[in-house]
Amino acid sequence: MCELAEEMWNQDTRTLDYRSVREVAEYVVMDEGLSEAAQQTIIERMPTLAFLSRDGDTGPGTGTFEHEMFFFYFLGKAIAKQLASAEGDMRITLSRSALPEDVAIRVARELSTEGSDLQGRLQELLARLVEAGRTEWRRTMQVRENAGLLIMALFRACREVEGCVVDSVVFPGSNLAEVHLTRCAFRDVTVRRTDLRSTKFMNCTAEKMIFYEPLVYPDVTRLELKGIEVDQVIGIRVAGEETNYDPSVVERVLQNCGTPFVSTSSRFAPDADVAPVYKNLVERLMRLYRRANPVFVDKDQLPNLFRNPAWQTVQRLLVEHKLVEEETPQTRGSERVALRRRFLPEELMSGLNANADVDSRIRAFWRALASEVSN
Repeated sequence: MCELAEEMWNQDTRTLDYRSVREVAEYVVMDEGLSEAAQQTIIERMPTLAFLSRDGDTGPGTGTFEHEMFFFYFLGKAIAKQLASAEGDMRITLSRSALPEDVAIRVARELSTEGSDLQGRLQELLARLVEAGRTEWRRTMQVRENAGLLIMALFRACREVEGCVVDSVVFPGSNLAEVHLTRCAFRDVTVRRTDLRSTKFMNCTAEKMIFYEPLVYPDVTRLELKGIEVDQVIGIRVAGEETNYDPSVVERVLQNCGTPFVSTSSRFAPDADVAPVYKNLVERLMRLYRRANPVFVDKDQLPNLFRNPAWQTVQRLLVEHKLVEEETPQTRGSERVALRRRFLPEELMSGLNANADVDSRIRAFWRALASEVSN
């Protein structure tokens, strides 16, 4: 079953035709030393084994797992085996598509059961995942995100991690609940909207480490990361509050979380003062973009945003600076305008910081918005 799940992952599908199922069966039984008769029986019966569903919604002559949970379970076992044995190319395995978090959890569970010394092998496992993300190619970002998701699951399984080295990965959301990292080194690591409310980085170092809208709880979260500057944290979410992109607020929250840097607020002022009404409208639009793209300009559903007198200015400048594209997709009823974003929300909001490395169009947008006088 693990081999079937792995083949589905390799083909980026949840179904296999019977020919593929039989080919997987042939591959498996060849290594088992079974008699020819036994091999033939297994090959013929493979499409009808438990956990597999024949035909039905998947079409005639195909097989799939009866429930996605089975697929996650067996794929997790297959990836854990590959990661533990150092066989195969993890880069290829991690490049197929976005790895479900349930699979990452299963991988960590497999590697931490049956008396396995996960703590003792952790750096070896991390090294394999890190190596997969170092090579630049067209699927690098997918590999780094999947490697990061697996590393986070391994961290949660260990809880207490000391002296690890992590680089060239992305932590794509999720959480590091109850994880304590001590004297660890992070290089070229991106942390995207990750829940760090109960996470502790203690006496750690960071080089080229970027945080996008981390969720923190200053009474518990510890971010003792030497090397972090304010402009490397694009927005911050304090539990129970909205995301704030103001560099002075980000700096204050980081200090409350123990980040060891000298106050540098004067270096992180925005290019120019943007009227609060404009800044608020852009922030609210970015929250919509985290849920959907494009966003429909619906004045009836969101009157406080799209009926605001200042909205027309914001929309005009977003379009003029090519940060969004106006579309009029076919919908029922009257024609509706949709705005399709061309940058990630955190990228656009980072333009508020004069020291941030952003696209020139983003910088020009905020400067233009700063020159506008609100009503």
